[in-house]
Amino acid sequence: MLDWFSAGERYVLRMELTGTHTGSAFRTSIGEIPPTGRPVRASGLEVFTLDDDRIVDVWLGWDRAPIWDSLGARFP
Repeated sequence: MLDWFSAGERYVLRMELTGTHTGSAFRTSIGEIPPTGRPVRASGLEVFTLDDDRIVDVWLGWDRAPIWDSLGARFP
């Protein structure tokens, strides 16, 4: 998590995913990508709504384009 803030009952987290593409193939809806050994990075937001200290709703928004790019995916 990079940072966060609250707005009323909502909490917004700005997050970043990083890693290295190793291990098994990365399966997607358009095919599989064999391990490349390359670094992978993506950023996103997650918004949680709380009610009496319980999470009652969640919204997720991640930019997946950098993941596809780092894995070598090319679109026409």
